Amino acid sequence: MPILDLIERHELDSVSFVAADLHGIARGKHIPAKRFLADPATTVNISSFMIMMDCAGVPSPPPEGGSGWWPSWDEGFTDLRLVPDPATVRLVPWQDANALVICDYEHAENKWPLEFMPRALVRRLEERLVGLGFRAMFSMELEWLLFRETEESAYRKGYRNMTPLSPTAQCYSLTRSGRDAPLVQPVRKALQEFGMPIEVWSAEFGPGMQEFNLTPEPATTAADTAFLFKHAIREIASQQDLFPNFMAKPTMQGFGNGIHINHSMWQDDRPVFYDEAAADKRSRIIKQAVAGELATLRDFTLMCCPTRNSYRRFAAHYSTGHLVGWGHDNKSIALRTVVDSPSTCRIEQRTGGADANPYLSIAMCLAGMAYGIENELEPPAPVVGDGYMNESLQSVPTTMAEALDVFEQSEIANAYLGEDFVRFYAHNRRVELDAYNEAVGDSSEDDVSDWELMRYADTV
Repeated sequence: MPILDLIERHELDSVSFVAADLHGIARGKHIPAKRFLADPATTVNISSFMIMMDCAGVPSPPPEGGSGWWPSWDEGFTDLRLVPDPATVRLVPWQDANALVICDYEHAENKWPLEFMPRALVRRLEERLVGLGFRAMFSMELEWLLFRETEESAYRKGYRNMTPLSPTAQCYSLTRSGRDAPLVQPVRKALQEFGMPIEVWSAEFGPGMQEFNLTPEPATTAADTAFLFKHAIREIASQQDLFPNFMAKPTMQGFGNGIHINHSMWQDDRPVFYDEAAADKRSRIIKQAVAGELATLRDFTLMCCPTRNSYRRFAAHYSTGHLVGWGHDNKSIALRTVVDSPSTCRIEQRTGGADANPYLSIAMCLAGMAYGIENELEPPAPVVGDGYMNESLQSVPTTMAEALDVFEQSEIANAYLGEDFVRFYAHNRRVELDAYNEAVGDSSEDDVSDWELMRYADTV
C-alpha cells in the first residue's frame, strides 16, 4: 500500500524511517505523517556518525588512511540521507498511529557512495544472480531466548541469572509451547499483524528458547523481514514484560542461538535446484552453488559470526554448522541440502549465530552461489554420517581474530563483496575485537564475560 494511502486510511500521526547499520541494529528517525502529505518525496537526514558506531553507540576511531571513506571529525560527520523504499511501508500495530518504512542510504552531498551498507550489498548481489538468469529465494530460521524479565530488570541483573520463559528445555514439545502460549501468542500475533510471514514456530533446545521460521521471499525482501523481525521482537516483548536475547552464546551451558538460512534459485517459475533425472535429484546448479558457498565459507565466516561471542557457539554435536562440508539432509555440517519436492529443494546454511546481521548472512550466501556458478565449480563428495567425527573436515575459523584476517585478505571477498565493503567491515570488526581484548583479554575463556553480556544482550 503506498505511503500516502496508508497515512490517510489509518489517520496516522507519525512515520518511522529505519535502516540497518553494519551490526544489524535498527537506526533511524521519526517524522510527523503530515510531512509526507505535504511532500511525498520526503527524506530524512542523519549524521554519518551513525554508520561507524559500535554496538554500544560509541563512534569507532578512523583507520589509518581512512580519509575520504571513513566518517570522522576531519570531514565534520557530514549528513547521510535516509531514502524510504515505499514497498516496505507497514503499520506498527503495537504503537499508536505509527507506520514504519525501510530506507536506503545516500550521502547528502554525494561525497562517497554507500554501496557497502548492508541492504545495498544484498541488492547488488541479488542483481548479479539475476544477470546470470536466476532469482534467489530465502527463508530464515531464527532462534532466540525469551525471559520473564523487563528491560530494566534484565539490565540490573547484568543479563545473568534471569528467569527463562520456561524452566525446562523441551524441544518440539507441544505441551511446553502450550504452557508458554499465553505469553508467546500475543508476540506472534503482533508480528503477523506487522507483516512478518511466519510459517512455523516451536519450542527449541534451551529453556525459554523459541524458533520462528519465515516464509521464502526474494533475497532483499527476506533480509528486510529478518531485520525487522529482530527489531520488532524487542519492542513487542517489552510490552509483555518479556526480554528476548539473540546472542549466539549467552551462557556456556547448553545450545546457543543460531540462524539457519534456507535458500533456493528459480528461473521464472521453475525451481533450478531440483533435477528429476539426477540420481540424487540435485541439479548441476545446486551443486555449483554448494561448491561456491563451501569455497567461500572460511573467507566469509566473519559476516555470519560477527562478535567474539559468536565463536563460543562452535562445539561438536550442538548443531552449529562450523565444519566445511555439505550433505544430503545432514545437520552435522555447514550446508544441508534438502530434496522434499521440486519447489522445496534448497540449501540450508547453518554456520551463523542469531547475533548475525541478516543482510550480511544473506549476502554471503548470494556471493558464494555466484562464485560457484560463474566459475562452474564442482563440490567435494557429500558428507555421510556424523560430520563431527570426520577428521578430514576443515573447520571455519574458530576465533574472531582468525576470521577477521581471512576475510580481510580474501581476494574473493574483495572481488564479490567489493573493496569498500571489505575495508569498512573489517575495520568495524577489528575495533570490536580490540574492545573485547582490552576489556576481557584471556580472562574469560571458560565463561561468557560480563562485558559480552552487557554489550550484546540487548543490541545484536
